[in-house]
Amino acid sequence: MKKIIILITLFLTIGVSIFAKNPIYSAKTIKCKWIEGEIYTYEKNLWGKETDNKFNVEIILDSINLENNTARIIANVGSGDLAVYPTSIGLMFIEQDVSAVHTLLIYYTTNKDNKNMFPATYDRNIKILGMPMNSNYYGFCKIFG
Repeated sequence: MKKIIILITLFLTIGVSIFAKNPIYSAKTIKCKWIEGEIYTYEKNLWGKETDNKFNVEIILDSINLENNTARIIANVGSGDLAVYPTSIGLMFIEQDVSAVHTLLIYYTTNKDNKNMFPATYDRNIKILGMPMNSNYYGFCKIFG
């Protein structure tokens, strides 16, 4: 029992210090740009894969509130509400609508040349005409406020 208490205390101490020291956990506005990714489609009981280097999209994550786990996304096709959760590896944003679930993870590892630039991944899970489709993109996000 004593070991469990020590492990829990250690985990909470490390977790709190990570959140306290990293600027991403206090950011209110973040801008992200995606570089390249892959699209996976499912047809005739097989998964297909293709590289997508034309996904040149920038998004803004705004009104980030970790106490309420809420944020807003502003993109080229509109805006919407997101859930946001601080995790041990970064900030995770989730958007869910009728036919899709989108997750965006901004890692707390910083770019050594730019302390406000963070690596990020975007995962899009869609169901179109009854067929699943998944796409994964990578890029960078920058804190603006």
